[in-house]
Amino acid sequence: MIQILRTALRINVFQRECWDACSQAVDTSFTSDRRRARPAAMQYEGKDGPDSPTGGVKAIAIEGRFGNQRERLAGGFTDADRTWRAQFLKDQVLHHEPVTPEWYYKERYNPIRRLYRWPLETLFQTQNPNTKFMTHAYRFWTGKICLAIAGGYVGYYIFKYHSNDWQNVSGWESIRSKPYYTIGSEGYGKVVKMKPADYYDNIQGVGKSPI
Repeated sequence: MIQILRTALRINVFQRECWDACSQAVDTSFTSDRRRARPAAMQYEGKDGPDSPTGGVKAIAIEGRFGNQRERLAGGFTDADRTWRAQFLKDQVLHHEPVTPEWYYKERYNPIRRLYRWPLETLFQTQNPNTKFMTHAYRFWTGKICLAIAGGYVGYYIFKYHSNDWQNVSGWESIRSKPYYTIGSEGYGKVVKMKPADYYDNIQGVGKSPI
């Protein structure tokens, strides 16, 4: 019995070793195929040599090692280095920046849009590159709120004075829906008989005509 168990254990160990060896071989072949299939980095070869962001010139850092604050505080930061550092910081400030080209606004908006945008543009001065974000937000929402208020007034005026009733042929039509009755409410279950003329009375108020 013990001999049978030992034989079974050896067979199990042998099978496990074979399985690990096969798995490692498959993994190695897959990795090598994947590396072999990987394309090389594409590089443009022109008449002046390979493509380079600096035109073939080796780039150097003009800021030097004192760009790091720890390097400046560790010692060895001489007066000449301070002068170089001050001049380097001044050189980073570009002249008259930021600048918005004069033609940029005209290219974005046609003459009609420039005309109706002129009042708020003059009020908020959003064409200035140094204008803060909140100023742009105020200018944007002010225009949208004014348009919404104007649209509300126009709609109210049309519905009140130029609606499609018995006095006008044209105008916006407004159809009233049937009243909704719930169980137990007054009028629930009653059948309302309508005549064909009631349709026009509901839409154009023909019944209100004194004629």
